[in-house]
Amino acid sequence: MNTPSATSAHHRLITDIHLINSNTPDDVLVNLHVAAEYVGHTVPYMRNMRADGRGPVSHLRARRIVYRLGDLRAYNDRYAQATTAGGNY
Repeated sequence: MNTPSATSAHHRLITDIHLINSNTPDDVLVNLHVAAEYVGHTVPYMRNMRADGRGPVSHLRARRIVYRLGDLRAYNDRYAQATTAGGNY
């Protein structure tokens, strides 16, 4: 019987934001639509930020834009700190 290793499970692609919780590992990948919802932006805005070299770190996998959950969490943390401190993001 084959059981998925922890590594392969962490590199799965999540396409439904409801599958993410505080126990979801940082190295899980999410698609563009989930990433946009997770950080509170629209998909077009995420695309524009990526084209301008801004926003969360993104990766191209099999011709699709994906994001590591840990990078999205870090992006949200930076944004929260900037707004709390009154800075611009």
